[in-house]
Amino acid sequence: AFSVAVFTLEYGLRIWSCVEDPEIASKGPFWGRIAYATSFYPMIDLISILPWYLTLLNIIPDVDFTTALRIFRLIRLLKAEKYLNAFSLLGSVLAENGSLLIVTLYYSTITWFVCSTLLYFTERNNPELAEAFSSI
Repeated sequence: AFSVAVFTLEYGLRIWSCVEDPEIASKGPFWGRIAYATSFYPMIDLISILPWYLTLLNIIPDVDFTTALRIFRLIRLLKAEKYLNAFSLLGSVLAENGSLLIVTLYYSTITWFVCSTLLYFTERNNPELAEAFSSI
């Protein structure tokens, strides 16, 4: 609830201050805000917080429906790419070190299986853990 309240405040402040952009300000204060609020990313933001308010007001009690709408919160991550170079940096690191990461995953998996097998063989005769270690 706290995160939705903070995001709602941030959303409202963005709607209020969007007329500082000269392109939006040319449409006037009211229509500029309407134009901004009906653009793609503000609509995604509204759809992502709307389920919480619909559930709070008991307008839509169907939790599955509101859960489906919450998937739009993931779409908000797409707009972060234009503000952060971290995504492109992450992509280049994964591209350059992909084979190293695959080898690391391979050795980690082998280590996991070996340690799990060792744990099974050391604890299989323990009467307190008999059900937990019934088979490998």
